[in-house]
Amino acid sequence: MNPRAVAHVQQLLREEKLRQSEQAILIYLADVMNEGAESVERTKQQIAAHTGLAEKTVKGRLKALMTRGMLAKQEQKTPDQVTLPNRYSFPRLTPQPQSPLQEEIARTRQTNRVIQLENRRARDRINESRQMARASQRRVAETWERLKQGHQH
Repeated sequence: MNPRAVAHVQQLLREEKLRQSEQAILIYLADVMNEGAESVERTKQQIAAHTGLAEKTVKGRLKALMTRGMLAKQEQKTPDQVTLPNRYSFPRLTPQPQSPLQEEIARTRQTNRVIQLENRRARDRINESRQMARASQRRVAETWERLKQGHQH
C-alpha cells in the first residue's frame, strides 16, 4: 500500500463527486500501489475481479477518470508488441524522485516481465511444433499401414 496514494484518493473522495464504481477503482489502485511507487500495473480484468465490478463498467469508469484527469494510463508492450498490463498513476500526486537503485530495480522488473513473456511464447511455439510433429507421425503411420495392407492383398 502506498500511503501517499491512499491519502491522495481520500482527498479526491472528499473533493470530487464520484460514482461508487469510480471510488472503488481509485481505492483499489491506491491500495495495491507499492509504497514509494508512482504507478501500478493492472489489467482491467484484475481491477474488475478485485472491485467486484463488471469489466465493461471498469473500462468505462477508467476512461471517465482519465478524462477528468484523476487517473493516467500508460499502455505497455514488449519490443515485439506483446501487450503487458497497463500502468496506472495519479497525475495530481506529486511524484517522489527515485534513487538510482529504485530506477535500476524498476528496469530489472520490466526486463524480467519481458523475458517471462518471451519464454511463455517460446514454450507455446514448442508445444505447437510438438503437436504438429505428432499429427504428422500419425499420418505417416496411417499411410504406411494402408500401403502394407495394399501389398498384402
